[in-house]
Amino acid sequence: MPKDDSILEPLHDYNAKYKALFRENATKFYDSLTKESKINIDENRASVKKYKEACNKLENIKKLINKFRGVKGFLIVITIISLVISLILIYLSIEYFNKLGVDNLYPWLFIIISALLIGASITTIVLIVKKINKVLKNNDELRIKMEKLCQQYLDICYAQMASLNNLFDYNMTAKIVCETCPLIQLDQYFDVKKFDYMNTKFGFEENDNPDSSTYFLLSGSIVGNPFIIQRTFNTYMGSKTYYGSLTITYTEYDSEGRSYTKTETLHASVVKPYPEYYYNTRLIYGNEAAPNLTFSRKPNGKVSTMDEKKLEKYIKKGDKKIKKKESEALMDDNPSTNFQSMGNNKFDVLFNALDRDNEVEFRLLFTPLAQKNIVNLITTALPYGDDFEFYKCKMINIIRTEHDQGQDYYSEPSNYISYDYDLSKKSFIEYSCKYFESLYFDLAPLLSIPLYQQHKPHEFIYKEIYERNFTNYETEQLANSFNINKFKHKDSITNVILKTSLIEKDNSSDKVNVRGYTYTGIERVDYVSVYGGDGYYHDVPVYWTEYIPIYKDTVMEVTNHQSRGIEFKNKLNTNQRLQNFFNVYSSTNDIIFQRGLLAFVLRNSSFNGDSDSLLKDILNK
Repeated sequence: MPKDDSILEPLHDYNAKYKALFRENATKFYDSLTKESKINIDENRASVKKYKEACNKLENIKKLINKFRGVKGFLIVITIISLVISLILIYLSIEYFNKLGVDNLYPWLFIIISALLIGASITTIVLIVKKINKVLKNNDELRIKMEKLCQQYLDICYAQMASLNNLFDYNMTAKIVCETCPLIQLDQYFDVKKFDYMNTKFGFEENDNPDSSTYFLLSGSIVGNPFIIQRTFNTYMGSKTYYGSLTITYTEYDSEGRSYTKTETLHASVVKPYPEYYYNTRLIYGNEAAPNLTFSRKPNGKVSTMDEKKLEKYIKKGDKKIKKKESEALMDDNPSTNFQSMGNNKFDVLFNALDRDNEVEFRLLFTPLAQKNIVNLITTALPYGDDFEFYKCKMINIIRTEHDQGQDYYSEPSNYISYDYDLSKKSFIEYSCKYFESLYFDLAPLLSIPLYQQHKPHEFIYKEIYERNFTNYETEQLANSFNINKFKHKDSITNVILKTSLIEKDNSSDKVNVRGYTYTGIERVDYVSVYGGDGYYHDVPVYWTEYIPIYKDTVMEVTNHQSRGIEFKNKLNTNQRLQNFFNVYSSTNDIIFQRGLLAFVLRNSSFNGDSDSLLKDILNK
């Protein structure tokens, strides 16, 4: 690794170098795609301008239509009210004529008002029929024409952008990350060799938990030390409160002995098991440095927003706790586990890794420079402040950041596909910059430790043959990329957790079983005894759902094909042999292709080694 690739002060280096450099490289990358696509930017801008102008006109027409519809509705309501009032006045005038005679003024006044209201109503009706309806009809016709014109302009814009939109693919942002910061290397996908390396050398294990499914995975390395960012979809059996009620009636008597009926609603509740679901994202990093050390720390987000006076007070308070722990540790005879403060109370309080179990190795990692870096990360509010958890267990390090829980690392081409060149470019650059910022500060606590960058792993001897081509981590991620209903039991009423297991290795492909764990529901009722105002207990019904675990098995095939997304898409659309293949074994609607990996749901389990060879033969021609 070249000397200038190292990152000695992560926060400073990001602000001074990498933030601006990455934006510059992202812009260059997009410009190179533009050049490759050979689109005419000026033509697209002109078409986009026409499209937006047409959309503005359409919006104005819609506003005018809504305005006249509002006026029409108002006039109709006024007309109806006027006619109703007229009929009432006519009725009253007839009553007054019968009682007071024709010489009385009031009946004639009612008739005059009725006549005026009827005349106004007729005028309003004529106005609606002759004027407003005509305006509405003309504008509605104009709206339809303008909508067609907008669609025509939009189609033109998309046609002009087609060759560029087709170039967008997965992993583009990852390439820019590696170019900008060579210390951080990102993989195309998490292959079986890297898993073997992390498993054998660092103790990273398979995710066999049926309550946790890999939803997304990004793998890479720092100076040969591997890491993955894993987003899992998880479930646990929580609880839910169900409520019920019962209305009772009973007779009571007042002080004079008179009876009356009283009504009372009784309420009851029960708490029952209920499946809860959530996502969790974390970074797992393997490094042989300090191999016997275990510790943990959690963030204190408010530290980043404190002024110097409040921060000093916070550190003094924490320092008392540390001194107390240090005094208690003197009674322990084990020198490797005896807690000792670092002589830097600011670091000790803010990092707060007080459960560390090996002081020698802790100091080996957290040199004065590492302490300074960590303190800067914690106390600097931007971009994220102290939002990271840090767990180390022997050679495995786990970082969980708050900002990462909502970060999109998928690099879906749809993020930038657009009819508008300028909008597409802005979306690509802003998405990529946010991606890099989030990834960089996921790694920042690790980059803050110089020893981790200095320690290169010992040589690892890979197996020549593996029992599978792809890890369960990758096959679960691919399964989660499909419409989840493909793997959901028909009686399911909840979310589904997907777990994959190898059925057999078919040459360069893997046939895997996708098991969708979910729940069906059975309606139950409990009767809760509640004391009523009548002096008796009553059984209040509370209806609840009992969740019964169920699952569905589906067979999926996974293979790799080193081509860009557009190349595979074109082949799928134009290659009759490939279409025939999927007509036999799967369906063109049951295919996922991303990051050079092809997964498809099988019609049955008949896919075999011969078919694998056939597919490879078709794809490679």
